[in-house]
Amino acid sequence: MNPSMDEIRKYYDRDLGKQKQYYTLGSPRHRIMLRTVSRLVELFPSRKLRVLDIGCGAGNSIRQLILAGVAEPGNICGIELSPVLAEFARTNSGGVLVQELDITENLSPRSERDRFDIIILMDVYEHILPERRFQIWDNVSKALANRAVVYLAFPDGPGGNPQITDFQVEIGEVLSMVKPFELDLWSFEIVSLWRPCDYRVAVLQHGLVPKAPVPILSPLSRSGDGITQKTGTGVGLGV
Repeated sequence: MNPSMDEIRKYYDRDLGKQKQYYTLGSPRHRIMLRTVSRLVELFPSRKLRVLDIGCGAGNSIRQLILAGVAEPGNICGIELSPVLAEFARTNSGGVLVQELDITENLSPRSERDRFDIIILMDVYEHILPERRFQIWDNVSKALANRAVVYLAFPDGPGGNPQITDFQVEIGEVLSMVKPFELDLWSFEIVSLWRPCDYRVAVLQHGLVPKAPVPILSPLSRSGDGITQKTGTGVGLGV
């Protein structure tokens, strides 16, 4: 039997110690995110970007994106299920807006001026009950600007840090689920973290040209941090 959302919330309330470690030391997954999102900024040369980090945890991604100059503190927001993690994220990111929300509930649409150019779903999707995933994409679509991208990263199978809920994610299933919301695959990458070829990074686009996936991600190989790219971009590679 799957845990309730209240049980999941309490589980992540107890996760602050580990999240603080990521906040201090970072992780290969955060470095992949920062590298990718920094390049996505080039798609929006004429505007100040609004960024939303869904499942932001202790705010490590928010902090790194601000330090890298990807987004200004007033233009980046977080959503977090755990009140404990949300409070830490707010306190340690200079007062960035972090809302305590369940992204699997039906959320109200945002006004055009409150929508986001980049939405991040990093190490979140695999923890969502499969029957509630469609609601996530419905909520994401309500928060996307007319021209926008979604950064989606998840392990292939159990990751290096099993949690209270862990479910398999297939990129083909994701693409089928996002089609009604006019999201298309922009790029796709497979990297190695805990095991060979065990981590997936997809960028989904909304309203951008060209529509077809383009290789915006260069080959990734970094000695010493356990990251090695195994395939390039394109629909269906390695899945």
